[in-house]
Amino acid sequence: MNGRRYFVTTFGCQMNAHDSERIKGMLEELGLGEATSQDEADVIAYTDHGGPFVAAVARGNVAGMQFHPEKSGETGLKILKNFLEL
Repeated sequence: MNGRRYFVTTFGCQMNAHDSERIKGMLEELGLGEATSQDEADVIAYTDHGGPFVAAVARGNVAGMQFHPEKSGETGLKILKNFLEL
């Protein structure tokens, strides 16, 4: 293990949960350990879209994420609106 830890939260259907378990296995093969909370993680989300990639990272009080709000319907638009209103 390389000391880096990940945290994954899954929402939605059983297929999403299945995909999350698959990604967790891939992360562990890469040497990452699973954190017990988001606060302990360096990689807080990993996804697979044509290949595995980090979707969200955090360190201390700074977090960043990658997603396509224009493809996320109303939820993505709400996330953008909330961010702009900070």
